[in-house]
Amino acid sequence: MTTRNKTFIILAASTLAVASAGFFTWRNTNFLGPDSFCQNTLTTSQLEEVLGQGRLTQNSPDEGTSDVYDFHCSLQRASILSERQSTLSIDLTPETAAFPFQTRTWKEPSNMSYLVDSFTGAVSETKGWAILPDSCWEKIPMSTGNKSVPVVELNLQGGTSSRSAMAHTLVRVTQHVTETVGCSAQVSTTAPVRLIGPTESSERTDASNACGLTGFRLPAGMLLQGKLRPGTERFTTSGGTTSACDLFLVGGDEITVTFSASQDATIVDTIRRSGTMRDLELAVCRNHEMYLGVSVNDPYADLAGEDSVERLTAAKSEALQSFKAALMQQKNCA
Repeated sequence: MTTRNKTFIILAASTLAVASAGFFTWRNTNFLGPDSFCQNTLTTSQLEEVLGQGRLTQNSPDEGTSDVYDFHCSLQRASILSERQSTLSIDLTPETAAFPFQTRTWKEPSNMSYLVDSFTGAVSETKGWAILPDSCWEKIPMSTGNKSVPVVELNLQGGTSSRSAMAHTLVRVTQHVTETVGCSAQVSTTAPVRLIGPTESSERTDASNACGLTGFRLPAGMLLQGKLRPGTERFTTSGGTTSACDLFLVGGDEITVTFSASQDATIVDTIRRSGTMRDLELAVCRNHEMYLGVSVNDPYADLAGEDSVERLTAAKSEALQSFKAALMQQKNCA
């Protein structure tokens, strides 16, 4: 082989190696890509905390086309190191009443970690919500003149993230929205977000002291006259203003009854605005209003059947009063 041929082979191999390295860098990092996304709210490094390292693509326009303020952003992370593509959707959307505790979207609220000393909100490894302060409600058309309130929601698909990273992202976006519409709240976007999360694992339910509350037990009606019995439970640890307890009952497929409570003023005001008091109540504890609620999931409702709606309504009312009495005693509300 001549010297010229050897030189050509070496140059070709070097060129291929450089090109391969460049392609690898391009596909697995955000090299030469945008530095910020979602109306300049989130930086590349901040998004990598949630989505992981890879090529970031924004799938939605950065600015709305109407005169009405809105915030919608969808981001996708792709990498040749992983077949899975992660997508993070961020939306400003209207919600009503006790949506974090009584809707299909936010089922099993005991599995959420609730923000403390920040916006009113919660996160898990794949989703999060934050209610904008009430000073913002009349400034955003979606909440003007009706019973809903504006909520920032995160939804992560194709992967999971740490709860702290989800919380930081939620706070940054919510703070951006409040500043944009002129109702800014004094919340730090750089300090660690304090979270109150669930118990580490589901625990066996003490039928006489459910949800860790002395004297709280489900009435017979909630157990559908013997069709169901207590199984395990998971509830929010102490230390915050909002908590939830999910009771996983035995006797059917994924049967769950949820109890929730909050002394967070924004949650209480959200419920008052909705005007809906079904399966919930507002009480007073130590001069602060407190929300209390009960809900059942779809498998429970299916098992109960349509012919027992009145009995179920009465049973939920009885259960809510029992929950209220036990919780208020624990909090020394009297």
